[in-house]
Amino acid sequence: MSEKEKVDPFADIIDRLEKTIAEMIDLGEKMDIDVDVQDVLDVIDRAIFKADGEGSEGPEGSDAKAYYLDSMYEELQDKALNLFEIKHDSEGVAQHVPISVADWKTCLEKLRVGIVQGLLSDEGGDDLLKVVPRDDV
Repeated sequence: MSEKEKVDPFADIIDRLEKTIAEMIDLGEKMDIDVDVQDVLDVIDRAIFKADGEGSEGPEGSDAKAYYLDSMYEELQDKALNLFEIKHDSEGVAQHVPISVADWKTCLEKLRVGIVQGLLSDEGGDDLLKVVPRDDV
């Protein structure tokens, strides 16, 4: 277990989610779609609402930006389907099971907090590209 995981057991998942968001931002730039921080936070909020079992209406409109933001949401949802944790049954046999909804929601909330903290830091300002880590994109 890495030092980062000792501090936050969801650190690797959050890193992957940040990279997914960064990749989507890059894609939006290539498509000349103007995405701001509020758009990204709205997408994350939508995923949190879905984890809570609430409705997850997509962005209003039928323009390219609305479809793009819906794709970003779908990318996040796809990540959830591919996350597993190891649980041991009563006999001690390890089994890979999908991440719990509660843990998924925690990851999304931490992702959101990280973006907001980036906005509030001296480094982030209001530039989305500085707020979302982009080292491997």
